[in-house]
Amino acid sequence: MNKKMLALVLAALMSVSTTVVAFAEPVADSAVSSTESGEVVAPEAGETVKNPEELKKAVEKSGTVKLGANITASIEIPAEAEVTLDLNGCMLTNEASKHTITNKGTLTIIDSSAEKDGVVDNVSHVKAALFNDIKGVAILNGGKFTRSHEKGTYEPYQGNGNSWYTITNYGNMTIEDGVVVNTKGGFSSLILNGNCSVPATLTINGGSFSGGVNCVKNDELGELVINNGSFNNEQVTVMNWNHATINGGTFVSTESHALSNGAWKNEKGEITGAGNLTINGGTYASAENKVILGTGEGGTGEQMTKVNGGVFESPLCSQETLKNNVHLGNGVKFEVDESGNVVITEAEERVERDNGGDYFGNEKWAKVKREIAAAEEGDTIKVSATGLPWFPSSVARALKGHDITLEIRKNGTTYSVNGEKIGAIEKIWYEFDQLEEKLLTAEAK
Repeated sequence: MNKKMLALVLAALMSVSTTVVAFAEPVADSAVSSTESGEVVAPEAGETVKNPEELKKAVEKSGTVKLGANITASIEIPAEAEVTLDLNGCMLTNEASKHTITNKGTLTIIDSSAEKDGVVDNVSHVKAALFNDIKGVAILNGGKFTRSHEKGTYEPYQGNGNSWYTITNYGNMTIEDGVVVNTKGGFSSLILNGNCSVPATLTINGGSFSGGVNCVKNDELGELVINNGSFNNEQVTVMNWNHATINGGTFVSTESHALSNGAWKNEKGEITGAGNLTINGGTYASAENKVILGTGEGGTGEQMTKVNGGVFESPLCSQETLKNNVHLGNGVKFEVDESGNVVITEAEERVERDNGGDYFGNEKWAKVKREIAAAEEGDTIKVSATGLPWFPSSVARALKGHDITLEIRKNGTTYSVNGEKIGAIEKIWYEFDQLEEKLLTAEAK
């Protein structure tokens, strides 16, 4: 009996000891805590996320989410959320067969690290590093976007294995200076803006872009504005099937045309996309024996290119293309070389002529956004818009929701924009005299 009793006591002690050991296992260093039920909760302000569960929980609500480690996860920004994703020098890689980031709300991506080496990567076929959905608003202020396992080649209409767009935009997207987008592939374009059924707007104010069968494909319902940036590719840098305006930047192709502006016909011979391209500035160079402006696959005769300025280090186009598809603005002079190609000998840079090299005020508006970030509630910021054509949506987004007022002076008129009165931001640029009607609304939230 005593032996039985002793055995029972020892068994009980062993059970307790085991339980204690189980609860005493080390807890991972985490910014996101768990409830007693094991449910992951969002991090506190200022903390970093270090694993997929923390990251997915953090982006469910508005606010800043800062990476604290390299993470393999696919995340979705909900429709009503306003999220700032700080890469913080870390890498975000997708889960198998998913986009790395899907944005349905308002997403700003930054990289606060000193080295600015944060990366958004995708390694899966037919998936993007960043997919901006139909109602998504995306502002890229930093980061490198890539598809590191891209296997596409330049062979047309061939299934080249793992390939797709690095960035797909079906909503409203702005790319600022400091952003890098690249891939080694040549089957898919680097960036897709819109398609035959989805309208989209893309503004590129700077950044570095290389790779893809095109650096930027502005599809049939795409609206594209390029104010600056470096575009370098073996193939075409910008292919346009709808409306595109280039005000500045460098565009270099080593094996093909720098630009392509075309008209697309379906199987019935119907025009579904006709490129309308305006060139106001920028520097352009194509491969040897290639003109700057290609006409795009699918037929010619419906597209139109307007050239108002720029520096053209290769012939612009053929004489036949000039006759049918190109309009040269005032101040553009040309001659026809022995091969029948149109060589631009002089073209006033619109950006140089109108505003000292900053026609759209990119530098000025960037300064204004910095002033907004540093301002306190109730402050007033005074801005001179002399010589500037429009008010950019990026400034409106920086101002929205804050009791900060911009007093914008232009041609003797002062326009007052308070961040708490800004409603839905639906355009890339706003006319100054339409700010109250188009931007300041009673539905502001």
